Amino acid sequence: MAGRTAMEGGDYKTACDRFAESERLDPAAGTLINLADCLDHEGKIASAWQRWTEALDMLRPDDPRRAAVTKRAAAIEARLPKLELRLPAGAPAGTVVERDDVELGAASYGLRLPVDPGPHRLVMKSPGRVPREYSITAREGESSTLELEPGAPNPVPPSAAATAPITPRAAETAPKDQGTTGSSKRTWAFVGLGVGAAGLLVGGTAGVLAILKKQEMDDDCPEVGDKRICRSNDGMDAAKAGKTFATVANIAVPIGIVGVAAGTYLLLSSGRNGATSAFLRAAPGGAAAGLSHTF
Repeated sequence: MAGRTAMEGGDYKTACDRFAESERLDPAAGTLINLADCLDHEGKIASAWQRWTEALDMLRPDDPRRAAVTKRAAAIEARLPKLELRLPAGAPAGTVVERDDVELGAASYGLRLPVDPGPHRLVMKSPGRVPREYSITAREGESSTLELEPGAPNPVPPSAAATAPITPRAAETAPKDQGTTGSSKRTWAFVGLGVGAAGLLVGGTAGVLAILKKQEMDDDCPEVGDKRICRSNDGMDAAKAGKTFATVANIAVPIGIVGVAAGTYLLLSSGRNGATSAFLRAAPGGAAAGLSHTF
């Protein structure tokens, strides 16, 4: 087995990934035992303890491996760092907390839950507030409590900039000679259309990739009660990658819309007299842009 070979060579990262993939494709108590042992060697004892307990649940009462698995699970439980997160009583509705880029369920608050030793990054996000970040370092056998507080009020409502109209300068709307000026406008029109098309292409592609990564995370991180539990690092990696792709899509698509709108405006105004105006405003799920032209 590739995972066992990598583990014997001391390459625990590769070994754990192999065991996790094997468990995803063909769940079995033996694979969980190998994965738990590998994660323990890698220092991820909370993840290892979770796999030991899962393996114990899968073993039959008369399975000869139960005694060894029970012993390993009990031994590692004593070493677990535990972290309790507390939200303030007046936390805004819709507040969420992310730990290492994975959103925690509401049932996670107020309980001392096992975490892997080492550094962890937490972000508290509340509507109308600036996200607030916390950094902690968990140590074996220690329990800690973190009182979370929302960030400062957001000074600029997100919709303010999006609803502001984009109007051309007076000099651009006034009738001009259609010679050099019209040619220059057409050049910039094609530049704007090119940038807009590229933005829409990049944003659309990133959106599709974000959806695929979310599906991958859902496959590897099933919800157990109010918690999402990842079987391997693949789920955590997919969550981080999906968040990055979603951010790219949220930035690229509005840029693409503005580029196409601006290019179209310049193209229309390069050869005709009249008043042309462009607008950009917020819309459900993103942004909307458009043009109006009077002759």
